[in-house]
Amino acid sequence: MKSVRMSKEQRDGIWENIVANLDSVPKRNMVPARSVWASVGGGAAAIALVVGGYAAVHKGSPGPRTAVEAPAQASSANGSPAILYQLNNYAAQANRATVPFYEDGHIVQERMPIQKSLEIAKAHSPWRTDPVLSAQAYTANLLPAGFAHAAWSTTSHHTLTTTKNGVIATYQLLSRNDAGSPPTANVQLYITGEGHPLYYHIHLFELQHRYVWDIARIVRTPAPPIPLPSGIKSLSVSTGLAAIGYVPNQFDKVARQITVWLETATRTSYQLPPAPANLIFNVNVAPDTLYLTASDGTQISITPAYTIVRRDEKYEVLTQPDTVEYRTSTEVAYLHCPALYKWLDDHAWKASFHLS
Repeated sequence: MKSVRMSKEQRDGIWENIVANLDSVPKRNMVPARSVWASVGGGAAAIALVVGGYAAVHKGSPGPRTAVEAPAQASSANGSPAILYQLNNYAAQANRATVPFYEDGHIVQERMPIQKSLEIAKAHSPWRTDPVLSAQAYTANLLPAGFAHAAWSTTSHHTLTTTKNGVIATYQLLSRNDAGSPPTANVQLYITGEGHPLYYHIHLFELQHRYVWDIARIVRTPAPPIPLPSGIKSLSVSTGLAAIGYVPNQFDKVARQITVWLETATRTSYQLPPAPANLIFNVNVAPDTLYLTASDGTQISITPAYTIVRRDEKYEVLTQPDTVEYRTSTEVAYLHCPALYKWLDDHAWKASFHLS
């Protein structure tokens, strides 16, 4: 998927949307943005960093833009990591009054407003304390079209996720080292559900006299291992137009069998055509769906991979043989798992289940 160059207005919209959705993100004590930022002289437009959950977006002519640091490595065709951007010298960012945005193979530095008090900014700006927010703002250009104004939610302090048209985008903190010089953090971006999922590692650093996290490196990575449940504490199957629920007669036996099937599954591509947009049905049209609750509380749904097509003024559900959709709140993976697919698609599970 090729990224597209964003205009100043599009980037402003991203910031405005982030501010509007910060209620779902844990924040520090709040102070009004206008009491922190001074106006930008000369009428130059700037994207204000969020301070205490508010941002001031200045309208006007575009501010200075500087493209720096060309890609360090071309994309790889064999699934190995590909470095999209590499900053070779942390000190190069030390005195820049700019914020780095990834834009189609390079970083564009956007001027940020002059602050009245650096100490106030450091104390209250969530951008200094949360590399996940910084990664989400600076790399929006990696997301599919239409995601710039998506509503983001948080399932934990270290995860931001959003869903649009069946595609899930998730930023997740992998590690953070505040004791380093400079402090560093690693954030993973998952974009799944398109049939050709994309995964990125975003490496960030934070210079103590600045109040933002900066991008050090962006790497496109192969798909990680399948996020299998660490254990199953509950399961059920829903079926039919009314989505009637069933539970197993012998929970442990069924749970063990499902675990074995998942352990032998491999990732695959979703090859069916996309369903028509904005379809709404008053009944359940999905194939039989398995619902699991993992030992850690993760909610998982598994169903034969399917799409909906329109033929002769009617809608028809098509499934992709031997392929199941494995969905959590933060990712959707397509797995080649013939036995589990057949168990669901042929209603074979009914022999060992009863109405819940």
